[in-house]
Amino acid sequence: MVRAFHTRLSAVAGRSTTLLFALVFSLVAQACRHEVPLEALRRQGRIVADTLEVTILRDETPGFPYPRMRHEILFVGLLTVPGFIDSYDYQSQGQGFGAVFDYVGGYLPEPGTPFRFEHQMWTGTVVEAGATVAYTFAAYSPHARSLEVNDAIPAQVFRDGPVPVAASRQLTGPNYYNSRPVFSSDGTWIYYQSREPKTGTYRLHRMPADGGQPEVLEETPDSIGGFALTHNDTRVTYIRMVPSRTKSQLVTLDLQTGTRQSVEVPAFLADRGLVALPDGTRFLAFADPATTPAVALVEAETGAIERLVAADTAGTIVDFGYRPGTGEVSYGILVPRLHLEVRLLDLQTRRRSIFAQIPNGVAFAWAPNGVDYAFARWLDEHVNLFIHESGVERQVTSYPGADFEPTFSPDGRTLAFTSRRRGETQVWRIDLDQTE
Repeated sequence: MVRAFHTRLSAVAGRSTTLLFALVFSLVAQACRHEVPLEALRRQGRIVADTLEVTILRDETPGFPYPRMRHEILFVGLLTVPGFIDSYDYQSQGQGFGAVFDYVGGYLPEPGTPFRFEHQMWTGTVVEAGATVAYTFAAYSPHARSLEVNDAIPAQVFRDGPVPVAASRQLTGPNYYNSRPVFSSDGTWIYYQSREPKTGTYRLHRMPADGGQPEVLEETPDSIGGFALTHNDTRVTYIRMVPSRTKSQLVTLDLQTGTRQSVEVPAFLADRGLVALPDGTRFLAFADPATTPAVALVEAETGAIERLVAADTAGTIVDFGYRPGTGEVSYGILVPRLHLEVRLLDLQTRRRSIFAQIPNGVAFAWAPNGVDYAFARWLDEHVNLFIHESGVERQVTSYPGADFEPTFSPDGRTLAFTSRRRGETQVWRIDLDQTE
């Protein structure tokens, strides 16, 4: 067990419930007699820190390609006047966390009632073990003067976190949000998109499927709402989220010539991904989420859009795809607190059917054979991945966190997926012959 280095602040010497009540009654009496302004009362109220514990750990848990820093904050305090705490702020090593609440813990009608705040924050600003790390913690209330604490403590090594098994491997990171992996048609590359938090720059990348140095294919200041490969992976088409948020563009990049073609789509395409149909000229996207949300068919050359399936009262459309070898579109309806219902639409006959109902499911992806599939499911407060193969369901990830956006390799033996672990979103892969 790592010993927590912390700062402990003692309450005001001689503090007692009697003294606190006496202080409040005195303030109220003054307000009644002299009509003391609210700001004056606020200046007389105080936030008293009973306990402030800060632990800073350099996480070197095996199975990850680099360390991360974890900051743990525990604050217990009280107000000397009736009121509430509405925000907290923590800053350390250029990293910060701010929590703004509506009446944290509710209104405290009695002075001296303890309130508690706990938070865990991961950062990429890594220091060596034993290095002194300065931090600032502050609490705010509209009824009292703010509390601010400045201190510094040494960072400690931590190696006891959950360990991913050798079958899974983190492929991307750090410093970017990396997501939406897609295998190339021959399985040798993984394509994915990223966002740089500091600048907001979006990029499309590819990297060897076994890991290695990524290559930047495209860079744009506008949001990328999803992408798809076509024409034997020689072209990549992506959604450009136009800042007006009333329309979108489909941009097609020829990876051989470097030329781009863009077409305006007369609808706003949501940040829900993009799926190419086999002909490479039509795509599935999610259109107009704020007005008439629907899975739509978009023509790459003209931008023409056809709404295929609109949202209904059963639940929210959260996923869509193309079922290999069938001419059917699949889409997932998330029925709150029940299941993910996977439905099918035949593009030629427009016949609809229900394919599966997945308890606590949140995402779905077809295997190359168009029969088996992978899905993400809530399990013990985490989201993990499962596969349904030859009629048998099997769990393939179990790491605490969130695993989602699964995609199969062309041979069906590997899954690439997006995972949020240790406070960052990265692309991972796992060999389906083994499980976590």
